[in-house]
Amino acid sequence: MPVSNSDKIIIRDLAKRVAEIGNDPIQSKNREMWKKHNSLQRTKPMVLVFPEGSWCELLPWEGNLKCEDPALHGWEWHLKHLIYRWEHLRDDNVIEPRIRVGPAFKHTGWGIEIRHSERTAERGSWAYEPVIKDSADIKKLQQPTIEFDEEATRQNLELAHDLFDGILPVVYAKRINFDCTLLTTLGEFIGLDNLLLYLADRPNFIH
Repeated sequence: MPVSNSDKIIIRDLAKRVAEIGNDPIQSKNREMWKKHNSLQRTKPMVLVFPEGSWCELLPWEGNLKCEDPALHGWEWHLKHLIYRWEHLRDDNVIEPRIRVGPAFKHTGWGIEIRHSERTAERGSWAYEPVIKDSADIKKLQQPTIEFDEEATRQNLELAHDLFDGILPVVYAKRINFDCTLLTTLGEFIGLDNLLLYLADRPNFIH
C-alpha cells in the first residue's frame, strides 16, 4: 500500500533510534548472559519487566501516535514501546536490531463463542461466563483449522521492506505462535473459577 512521505519519515526516524539501541554493545552482552542462563550456567540474576497491564498508561495510543494512516499505528507503537523499554525500564530484555514479520493467517476457532461479563468501569474487572457446562456442550466443539493467507503475508512483508529497508533488516518469521497449553482456552470455556474447582470436584469432566 502507498505510504505518505510524512508517515514514512515518522516510522523511519523511530526505526533509526531502534537500530541505535539494538546495536548497543549491551544487547550483545545481555544476549550472551541469556545463553548462559538458559544453559544453567551461573550468572547474575536476570531481570525481565513485562508491564503488560500498564502499557495503556505508559504509552497510550491516543495522543502518542502521529502517523495519519491507522494501518501504520501498529508499527509506530511497536517501535515506540521498544524505545520506551530502553529509556525507562532498562531490564535485561534484548532489543534486536531487526524487524520480524510473521505469517498472516486465520484461525477458525472452536465453534463456540466466548462470553464474559461486562465491565462496570473502564479497565474494570470482568469474568468469563461458562459456555460449556456439561457433556452435551462438549459436542458443540469443532476442530479448529488454521488458514495461511499468502497474499496478506506478501503485502505485510512488502510494506515492512518499504518502511525499514536500509535501517533495520526485515526478517520473515516462519512460525505461528500459539499457547502451548489448552488450559487458557479451557478457562475461557468454563470460567477460571470453575477450572480450578472442577479439577477437584469434576475431574472426569475436565479430562
